[in-house]
Amino acid sequence: GVERVITNGSCKQNCSYCLEREPNDDSRFVARSAVMRRIDAALAKRTAELVLSGGEPLLHSDITNLVAHARRGGAEDLTYLRASEAVRTSWAKPRASCSA
Repeated sequence: GVERVITNGSCKQNCSYCLEREPNDDSRFVARSAVMRRIDAALAKRTAELVLSGGEPLLHSDITNLVAHARRGGAEDLTYLRASEAVRTSWAKPRASCSA
């Protein structure tokens, strides 16, 4: 399955359709330990793919540690939902292909 983890609400865009146009980045919500707990909860559901979103997850000051934590926890695929695109990273081992 796929699980979404919100990292923060801040974003440099001001998209008219976005629900996070005026985010409140409460320090308790965006703290590394709080986001890591949300990552752990998502991975406990035996999901292989995490979607990091918010506002702009790459603006989180601790994004590299969060990604490393997700990978150590067993995430095989990671997608960052950004304002205008989705960026996907995969650590899954390639599957053997069958040839006829």
